[in-house]
Amino acid sequence: MVTEAMSVKRSAHDTASYSGHSSRGRQATLQCYSSQAKVGRQSLLTESNESLCDTAIAQMIHGLDLPLSFASDPPFQAVLNTARTVGSQYRPPNRVIIGGALLDANYNTVRASNEKKLTQNSDITGLQAMGDGATIRKMPLFNVLASTHGTPPVVLAVHDCSKHLAHGGKKDAEYVARIFMPQMLKVDPKKDKFDLYIVDGASNVQSAGDVVAAYFPRVTTVHGSEHGISLVFADIAKLPAIKVSSSCSLFRHIPLHR
Repeated sequence: MVTEAMSVKRSAHDTASYSGHSSRGRQATLQCYSSQAKVGRQSLLTESNESLCDTAIAQMIHGLDLPLSFASDPPFQAVLNTARTVGSQYRPPNRVIIGGALLDANYNTVRASNEKKLTQNSDITGLQAMGDGATIRKMPLFNVLASTHGTPPVVLAVHDCSKHLAHGGKKDAEYVARIFMPQMLKVDPKKDKFDLYIVDGASNVQSAGDVVAAYFPRVTTVHGSEHGISLVFADIAKLPAIKVSSSCSLFRHIPLHR
């Protein structure tokens, strides 16, 4: 009788133990299926959102006639990366802010960065100043650039000559020198880094080099080789046997999809 009672008790315990294990097993299985279903839904939602984002980017590029490679441009990629960090309440700045405060901030940031690049190794490689005048849409301008070894030319200033000319002034040597020197002093206050002043062959800018050299003793004025080369090819293009049509230049202004 005792043996039978113990046997019944063990059987009941085993049944209860199996039932407990079975219940926990079913619960774990259900949790696993639920987790997989949740992951599946999230995956579908992600794919749907990515498709919507792709479509929005494509519509922007097509609608604004942007280059097809715009989506892979680093600045646009930077916008997407930054956009991931803001909330859904974020609203982009309007045209007034973009053309005002943000334009000024970007200008100051880029200028400071450019000046830093220029002066990084200038104690060893020196600095070169260069510039030229141009009239764009009836606005007389004069640009001032600077460069050093390993750094492409950096724009220091684009000077508007309108008021000076409206009052009867001329783009003479003194006036051109006064445009150059404040910009050069900002980069080289000790006047010991600029060693070249590169301009075209016009007498006023060549003579301005003599004025600049009086303030920057290391400066030598040279005729820019790229300007000389462009003049040579301009003359070659006029030869009857070569004659380059002016319509060729039109294609430089037509946006091409890359």
